[in-house]
Amino acid sequence: MKTRRIRASLISLLKDFDTLNTAEIFSKLNDRSGSHGLRQGADRRKIQNVLGKQPVFLKLIDSKESAAPRVQSLEGDTYAVSLWGLNKTLLREQPELASAHRPKSP
Repeated sequence: MKTRRIRASLISLLKDFDTLNTAEIFSKLNDRSGSHGLRQGADRRKIQNVLGKQPVFLKLIDSKESAAPRVQSLEGDTYAVSLWGLNKTLLREQPELASAHRPKSP
């Protein structure tokens, strides 16, 4: 159930922003005052698990590539993060993926 809510929030977020890096996604999903924030938040592992296993999300740039976006940590160091987008073709074919609710059985 929680994975469905995270997936639906991620799809909504990426529809609005087109592409985001992992740090931006984590920040926006855990910002409760924002329009995409989850009430109980989500940890980084859960978000990365949904992004990596759901075919509706495309990793546009891997964190290991030299062109990967870099983010500054609290200590002042920078680290590479992945850039994500939506597989819009799959989303058009299967719009139920964007729903946080379980599909009704026939």
